[in-house]
Amino acid sequence: NASDKMARFIRFCDLFNIPLVSFVDCPGYLIGSEQDWNGILRHGAKLLYAWADATVPLISIIIRKSYAGAHYGMLDKSIGADLVFAWPTALITIVGAETAASVIFAKEIKEAQNPEQVREARVKEYRELYENPYRAAERGCVDEIILPRDTRKVINAALDMLQTKTISRPKRKYSNINL
Repeated sequence: NASDKMARFIRFCDLFNIPLVSFVDCPGYLIGSEQDWNGILRHGAKLLYAWADATVPLISIIIRKSYAGAHYGMLDKSIGADLVFAWPTALITIVGAETAASVIFAKEIKEAQNPEQVREARVKEYRELYENPYRAAERGCVDEIILPRDTRKVINAALDMLQTKTISRPKRKYSNINL
């Protein structure tokens, strides 16, 4: 239901030209067969569609975790964000360090004399190399890394910059969201 509520809110704001600022701290969607049967993909698609269809200024501030599909659902460059900022403490990756290290280095961990120590070292290595805002900024997923105390000032400047944002769309009455 959260994805549907968020999609409805995004479309409402877009309807009345209200800019959207998303503060991101989302470790991911719940996974499992129950969520699949309840249509998590269908509901998540509505959210992604709402972001992609929005014409108002879209700003994302990643304050902590931003993992996997939830990264896109909370607003990302690839789904239509105009600007993406991140705090230095943000954790941005497709999967958390613990899970990634356990999968990528499974054989090494299994064969080690002290598996827990090797696992911890690999988690730390993965976190340092990949799970940080600087890596995301290198890839162009984050426009700027900002200090938390500067967040309000940065949002104000971004809204000023995007005040005249226009998107030319084909002539139509409205878009056809997947219901």
